[in-house]
Parts: sequence; structure tokens; C-alpha cells
Amino acid sequence: MERLIGNDAVRDDPAVCFESAGHVTIDRNFSGRSQNTSRSCRHSRSLRHAQEFRAASTSVELSAKSKIPPNLSLHFGAILCNVGARRFDVGSSREDYMIRNTFRATALSIAAMFIVAAPASAEFKPENPECIAPASPGGGWDFICRTTAKFLFDLGILDSTMQVNNMTGGGGGVAFAHVTKERGEDNNVIVAASVSTTARIAQGIFEGATKDDVHWLATFGAEYGVIAVAKDSPFQTLKEMMDAILADPKSVGIAGGSSVGSYDHIKPMLLAKEAGMEDVRQLKYVAFSGGGEAMTGLLSGAVQAFSGDFSEARGFLESGDIRVLAVLAPERLKHFPDLPTAKEQGYDVNGANWRGLYMPKGASDEAKAFWSDAIKKMTESPEFQKTLDDAAMESFNNFGADMQAFVDQNIADITETSKSIGIIN
Repeated sequence: MERLIGNDAVRDDPAVCFESAGHVTIDRNFSGRSQNTSRSCRHSRSLRHAQEFRAASTSVELSAKSKIPPNLSLHFGAILCNVGARRFDVGSSREDYMIRNTFRATALSIAAMFIVAAPASAEFKPENPECIAPASPGGGWDFICRTTAKFLFDLGILDSTMQVNNMTGGGGGVAFAHVTKERGEDNNVIVAASVSTTARIAQGIFEGATKDDVHWLATFGAEYGVIAVAKDSPFQTLKEMMDAILADPKSVGIAGGSSVGSYDHIKPMLLAKEAGMEDVRQLKYVAFSGGGEAMTGLLSGAVQAFSGDFSEARGFLESGDIRVLAVLAPERLKHFPDLPTAKEQGYDVNGANWRGLYMPKGASDEAKAFWSDAIKKMTESPEFQKTLDDAAMESFNNFGADMQAFVDQNIADITETSKSIGIIN
């Protein structure tokens, strides 16, 4: 039933919500029933009531800044209009007309604020996003963070640029401990990871740490290891270097961008085992804080060889500063067909290294879902795939349950390998 009050048509149904431009909008989710509006509207028309409403509206405005479920936002609007109907009788005086229109505009503004604000509260967006690279600039972990930061921003997935924080120490252990002990519920931080991360967990190098201490987010690529020497090195082939190591294990220092027992260490140990060395722990491995520092050690003459990933060596190869003796891959790299594999030289060693990310275990489910979806979208970008291809990386994607299953198997495989070469008992 409709009846006219002043110049506008209003329903006697208390579910009437917002009145605007001569028509009404019905909140059909509002199930409460109040007294007949025609009776409710007959109240005093004093400015004191208008002031009381302004005070109440200020309180409601503050409430709007809290997290209100979307299904309640329209109910607030219905309540506001109901209160207004009771506060202001619709008369014919100019004062009544002005008060009514002031209320109407205020109520509409506040109700609209609830409608807009409520859905936004349900969508997670990182504030001051950060990617921790657990090594110095120039290495594989640094590549993960800087590549991820670039593409998430360029693709519009992040509204602001992501800070890259190089946190060195302990072969990634400092960063792992920082995240698990100090930022265990941080929704805004992700951390670069690789097979070196799972190797340290498998070998117990991260003291007291387990694979369940963090949330494994994703893998998005894999690349192969290389053994390289300076351009003026006396070693022309991998066999020449391995023969020298067999004759005197301490005569050839091999630099790696991670700690003892890391994957950079395991790769030359596997080669030594293939070459016939009985105790591969005799190998002289020199640990640096990242592939960039390890390469500096090689170029300065502090060591005689480099063990790392192709992305860490590529720039120095192209500049002519180093020579790659072997790629630890099943076959030659597509874009670098002149580089021989270890396998074709008689050493059947495959040194694939995955690239990925983890985040705090205690982060919210919404944050975990956001970052997982963000990385997925990044991997679907043709520009990102081209970056992987240019870096001689292969696409290697794991998310959600697949990622957890991959990490479990990866740690089991590394544990078995580490035992076989004597790193752990």
C-alpha cells in the first residue's frame, strides 16, 4: 500500500531503505518488522533532534571503518532511514522541508559508505609488499625476488612496488629464522627459495627448522647448474679439472654461493663421485654469500672454479670473463648449444635447481590465496615466460597441494643423496 507524504511516495513496509529522486529502493534482505511507519513518523520536529542525528551519524561513520559483513551493510541503511522517519515528521513548513532534505542527504551518504566499504574489507591487498632474497645481490635468490617484484608490478597485480631485501647469512638460515621467529604472521612478505633451501632443511643445517615451519607458496621455474672457470684458467675441459682434483683434492678450490652442504656444494661432490673419488668430503669447497660473491671470488683468483646456476654465470660468460666447462643438464641448452654437458664428457650428473617462494606459516588464508594467485598470473604472462627462456630456465610450476607434495619429495630425495655422499649419516 502506498500513500503520499509531502511530495514523495513511501511504502508502509518498514523494509523501505533509501529515498531518492522521487522513488524508493527496497532492502529485500531486511527481515525485521517495525511499527507502522505512519504512526512512527509523527514526532517532534525540533532542531535538537537534527543535532542528535548528526551525533549518531558520526558514530555510525566511525563504525563504517571497521570490518562489517557485506550482508549487514544494507541493514544499517534500513535502520538509518527508519530512525530518520521517527525523528522527523514530514510537514509543510520550510524548516521541516530543509531538515528532511538534510537528513535524506546525510542518510544516503552514510548508507552508500557502508555499501562501498563492506566488500572492500573482504579483499586482501598487501601493504608495503616485500620479497626477501636470502643472499647478496647477483645470485639466484636475488633473481627470484627482483623478477617477481618487476612482473607483479608491471602486470598490475600489485598497486605499489615491492621492496627487495637482501638478507644474507647462514646460507639462507638468517632469513628463514627471521621469518619463522619474528614475522610468523606477516601477510606482506614472501621469501625466495630453491633446492638449496630444501637441502639445508633435509641436512639439518637450519638449526631446529622443519619443512612445516613455513607455507610453501610456489615454484615457477627450474634451471641447470654449471661448472665454470676464469677465462685464463689452465683447465680447458671438465676432465682436466677432475683429474687435478683426484690427484690433489685441495689443489682446486670451488666457489659456491651458499653454505657447506648446499646444492652448490653437492653438485661438484656428485661429479667427484662420478670421477671415482672415494671420500668426496675431501673436495675443497669455498662458501660465499650468494652467487655474485662467489663469481667475484673466481674472477679475483681466490678460487679456481665456480659451482652455481646458469643464470648466475650467464652475464660473465657473455662478457668473456669466464668459460663454462660443463652444464649439468641432460642435453645442451637451446640458446647456448656450444656449451658441453657433463654427461657427454663422461660424468652423468644432472644438476637441476628449482626456483620458487615461501611465506610465513601464520599468514592469513586470504593472504596465502592472494600470493598464490598472483604468482600464477605472473607465470601465465608471455613476457615472464620470455624472461625464463632468455635465462635458459624451464617453466616448472607447482601451487597449493602440488607444491607441498613437491617439497616433501624434494627433501626426501636430497636426504637420500646427502647420505650417499657422506654429508649426513
